[in-house]
Parts: sequence; C-alpha cells; structure tokens
Amino acid sequence: MKKLLVLSILFTVCGCTSYKIKNFEQYKTVKTSSSDASNPVSKKKSIIVIPFDESGEYSSKNQVGQTLSNLIEKALVENKYAKVEDRKLIEKLKDEIKLHEMNSSTTSFTGPQIADYAITGKINSAAFSQSTSTNWAGVMARVANDGKGNDPLSLPTSVVNVDASIKIVELPSLQPVKELYCNTKAERKVPSGTYAAMTNDGIAMKRAILRCVDKVLPDVLNTIKVYGVVQEKRVINGSAIFKIDVGYENGLKMGQKVSIARIQDDNKEKSIPVNSVYVSDQIDDKSAWLVVKNEQDFMKIKQGDIAYINMKYESRAQGGFADAIGLDSDK
Repeated sequence: MKKLLVLSILFTVCGCTSYKIKNFEQYKTVKTSSSDASNPVSKKKSIIVIPFDESGEYSSKNQVGQTLSNLIEKALVENKYAKVEDRKLIEKLKDEIKLHEMNSSTTSFTGPQIADYAITGKINSAAFSQSTSTNWAGVMARVANDGKGNDPLSLPTSVVNVDASIKIVELPSLQPVKELYCNTKAERKVPSGTYAAMTNDGIAMKRAILRCVDKVLPDVLNTIKVYGVVQEKRVINGSAIFKIDVGYENGLKMGQKVSIARIQDDNKEKSIPVNSVYVSDQIDDKSAWLVVKNEQDFMKIKQGDIAYINMKYESRAQGGFADAIGLDSDK
C-alpha cells in the first residue's frame, strides 16, 4: 500500500512538472511564418443559466430544477464563464427560447446581446423512496440497541432519483447547440427514528443533483470551444513555447490539452495534427504559454493559428461535488 501511495505521489508530481517551463527568461523570441488567412479574434465566452423547469409534485415542492440550475451556474462561475443578468431579461430570454422551440422559423432573440450561450433545462422526473435492510452483523452480535436509540436489525435507506434534460442554446440565434441528459441516483442510510417520518432526504437529494452536475459539466465546457490565437514563439535548445491571447479570465489552467487549427484562404478551418500541446504554468489573466513536447509538433505551429483549449472539467474532489462537500458519507 505504501509503495502504491509513493508511486501515486510521484506520478502526480511528474505530471505537474512536465507542464512547467524551466528557465522561462532564457527562451528567445523567434520569427515564425504566419497563417495566410485572417483569424477570428479570440474572446471570453459567456453563458447564462436559465432556471430549470420543475416537473411533478416532488420536484416542484423541493425545487430540484432550481437547485440543479443554481449548482451548474455556481460551477461555471468557478470556471469564469457564467454571467448573472437581470432576472426580467432572463425571463424574456426563456420565453423566446420556448417560442423558438415551438416554431423554429421565429427570429432570433430580440433583447440585447447578453451572452454567447444560454443553458436551459427541465426535470423530467424526480422521486424519493425508502427501504429497509437487515443488519446481520447486529443479529449475530445480539445487540438490541446501538446506544443511540437505533435498532441494528433495521438500517433504513433513503433513495432519490433525478432525471433531467439540459439544452445549450447559441445566442442570439436561439439555435440549439447540444442536448444533454442525466439520470442519477443517490442513497443514504439514516437513523431509524428520523426515517419513520421522512418524506424526503435533503442530503440524498442534493447528492443526486450534484452527481448530475458532474455528469453534464464536461460537455457544457467543451461545447463552448474556448480558443486563443498564437501570438509569439520562443525557443531554447531544441524546444519551443507559444504564447496565446487567452488566460485565467477564460478559464485556462495548467495541464489542459490544446488542439491546433488554421483558417485557410477559402475561410474554411483545417485541423493541424498535433498531440503534445498543453497549457503551461505561465498564465496570467489575458494570456498563456503553451508547451509542446514533440519537436515535430512545434514545427507545424504558425503565428495566427487557432489554439482550442480542452476545457475538461475536474471536480473539486475525486468523487465529484458530493464528495467535495462531504455529502457522500452516510452521516
């Protein structure tokens, strides 16, 4: 076990180190050929999260949709994407999205350009159930009571299921970009005295909702296609780094993988085959440096190329949001 732990720590350290630029000041700026065609201007993408619709008595009573949309918005705020707008404007946007869904020939959003994307959704179903199982260890030990008033022969378990549909819509066109789904379940053992009168378990409910967030957020982040443009190239001893014009404000983090594309003369985008380009530790609010681990790859990159960032979402804990805030323990 100790050997495994040491290897795990070494792997983590080596992984982080491989993205760090050593002797950054010693890299020399060099001129590089530029892409022939003009490139898009990079910008920070923004998303508005519209409160999700409820469905059914349980969802409406416990505001499952509201909680889910709030937690998605919170996660996006942490990644510097979500925008909080005037609620009246959000209601107007919500109404126009629904009209567009009923009649796709309707015009685009008539309000101001408030964001690049909107996320809308609904709870298809949400339910609470309860069950009881036998604790055979308690039977064998002939324990009548655990000292807390709980019968060890009966271990009540509360179960919450959440099924939701989520849609990402481009603004102002109101065109759907991607549809996502989650169907999550959470269980929690509870004291029998509390269990007898329960019609809901708030902890299990939030745990199921948080698992839904963990399931859909990677697709949300990668749908918006965060990109920067290659501005500068520096070299030292056969290795190269590239500066792009997006940084912390756009949600960049060390170790994110990067793909490269180029706009051709006919304004069509062409993917450049590279496999070893990553965001380094050199990041500020508005720019970042990319490390390229393969010499063949860095020879392909030109000034003006588009650098797409893989915004793979990482939970705040290995087990997801629920673990991070202590909801995955049976307490």
